[in-house]
Amino acid sequence: MRITMLMQKCEMGRLLGQGTFTRVHHARNLQTGLSVAIKIIDKEQALKVGMMEQIKGEISVMRLIRHPNVVELYEMMATKS
Repeated sequence: MRITMLMQKCEMGRLLGQGTFTRVHHARNLQTGLSVAIKIIDKEQALKVGMMEQIKGEISVMRLIRHPNVVELYEMMATKS
């Protein structure tokens, strides 16, 4: 299994799933030890298919929702790509 560090905050592990412009990896938060999922969005591909506004909307909603049956958004990080 290849393990990668993400912005010195998370240790990324195996790929859990992928779509047209996203990948989801299992990860471990290095500060808390929590097991988390990291969703990586390919900005260039998302722009090509016209999904950026929908993605931004989903992020806005996820920041507000606190429910045991909904994945909690802990942090949003962005890079150029």
